[in-house]
Amino acid sequence: MNKKLKNDIKDKLNETIEDIKININEQVDAMEEKMDELQETMKDTAIGLDNNENEHFDVKKPAEDKEKAEFIDMIMYVVHAIITIILTIEYWDHRVPDLESKSFKTQLICRAAHFTVLPLYKPISIAMWPALMPLMQFVHWQAR
Repeated sequence: MNKKLKNDIKDKLNETIEDIKININEQVDAMEEKMDELQETMKDTAIGLDNNENEHFDVKKPAEDKEKAEFIDMIMYVVHAIITIILTIEYWDHRVPDLESKSFKTQLICRAAHFTVLPLYKPISIAMWPALMPLMQFVHWQAR
């Protein structure tokens, strides 16, 4: 009887395992179908975006005219340069110590040190780099 019970349990477990395998295979097939559908939808969306068919994703740029965009960029560079100059003068007048009573050599070294660390002064660095980078690109372009 014990042997028969073991065989019955073993058969029942094997049937259950087979049912689980079948169920898992069905779920995997269903997931693969969903993935295929999702990939097709993504391809259709990408094609629609390439053809500008989807108006929800069609973003209009405020300055589509190239000359207008270049003019705005130039104005921004000039504004950044003016801000940099104003902040440099403010730094030089208020942050550099008064060196009138010191020797010329001491004045020169102190002013050179302050001039060297000037780009590290946050108000100047934030305004300086957007104005300075196009100038550096121009210089690099001219050097080639």
